[in-house]
Amino acid sequence: GVLSCTGSAVLAVCLRMQVNKENKEFKDLPPERAFADFVLCNLVLHLVIMNFLG
Repeated sequence: GVLSCTGSAVLAVCLRMQVNKENKEFKDLPPERAFADFVLCNLVLHLVIMNFLG
């Protein structure tokens, strides 16, 4: 429920920060890697939430 929505929103914000061209902190990270990290973290998040819900 709420934890899933909040977690997804946080992961989406992190993805946007990583692929933003103006952000110099992640300039060495390719967008494909950032998206792969986003997908993997979303899968783990939802698996944990499904396990928690039963």
